[in-house]
Amino acid sequence: GQALTMAGNSERALQIYESLQAQGFEDPLFHLGLGMVYLEMGDPELALDEFNKANRLKRNDFDIMLALGVALLNTNQPGDAYVQLSDTLPLAQIDPQTAHVLYYRGLALKIIVENGDESSRQAAIRDLNGAIDLADFLRPDLVENARAMLEELQGSGGG
Repeated sequence: GQALTMAGNSERALQIYESLQAQGFEDPLFHLGLGMVYLEMGDPELALDEFNKANRLKRNDFDIMLALGVALLNTNQPGDAYVQLSDTLPLAQIDPQTAHVLYYRGLALKIIVENGDESSRQAAIRDLNGAIDLADFLRPDLVENARAMLEELQGSGGG
């Protein structure tokens, strides 16, 4: 399923996951993979449900907790995403993990600032700078987005 998703065949991956689900397959990696398919297909609410199932089956798993944070962002819950990603950061054991948590947490904080909470601006700038410092471990589009968000945050009050 994950290989098909990565190859851009999300619909076929979904068929495989649904077939396994119909057989009662219960595994945290199964729910993580199915959630990733839903996220890829633009259904963050179903993704969030799957990530929560995975989290119930396997607590304190970095990949599951990061996926939960991303799904919360995609369901317009930046405050909850921030909390989730803050809980995820201590689980990061290598630079690529840290870079991704800082990027998504910075994104959550930027949205919080846009929603009127100026007190989150400096934290957003800190996290986005941290992600940029680890740019070698992020996709180029994420680095570009982080730089654009940082420029916006620094140019529109504060910083």
